[in-house]
Amino acid sequence: MSHSIVFFSALVAALALAGCARHHNDPERDVALPHYGHERLVEQRFSPPDWPQALYADVYVPDGERSAWPAVLVVHGGGWEGRSRDDMTRIARRLADRGFVAVNIDYRFAPEHRFPSQLHDVQLALGWMRDEAERLRIDPDRIAGLGFSSGAHLVALAGLVGSTDSPLNAEYGPAEEGFFAVVAGGIPSDFGFFPAGG
Repeated sequence: MSHSIVFFSALVAALALAGCARHHNDPERDVALPHYGHERLVEQRFSPPDWPQALYADVYVPDGERSAWPAVLVVHGGGWEGRSRDDMTRIARRLADRGFVAVNIDYRFAPEHRFPSQLHDVQLALGWMRDEAERLRIDPDRIAGLGFSSGAHLVALAGLVGSTDSPLNAEYGPAEEGFFAVVAGGIPSDFGFFPAGG
């Protein structure tokens, strides 16, 4: 793994965890990182007109002269059947203030929409970010996925199957590149079935 991927992953993870932790007014805490303002683009529809449900994102674009920023696809939790992107607003804002375009998305809920509908929504959002990269000032080669709980499951799964020949990637997954990095907080997973040493 290259040093830039490790640094990018560590930075996104630190910002995400800081957003989840209790906030204290400590002016020394963020000294090492630049601080930008941001523009918020609300209710950006990323699903096509014929999608089973209209899906939207709030996009937070850092202020500054750069033509392209690294970006983070932000996915909320909720057991695959509830909650909203409002849960991740604070984290998305913090990411934008630190120089990342944060794309905070909706996805369809179970049980009305069965798996892999939610994964397809995340894959669709990733493709939309690349298609809209110039308008949203995104560097299409540096898009990370960040999620918590069921959102962590979705970004991790999208990262694992991205740009592979997996059937889960066939319809909506990226043709060339998946996520540059993945940060998965509170991910529902069970590694107990892996054999010892495997």
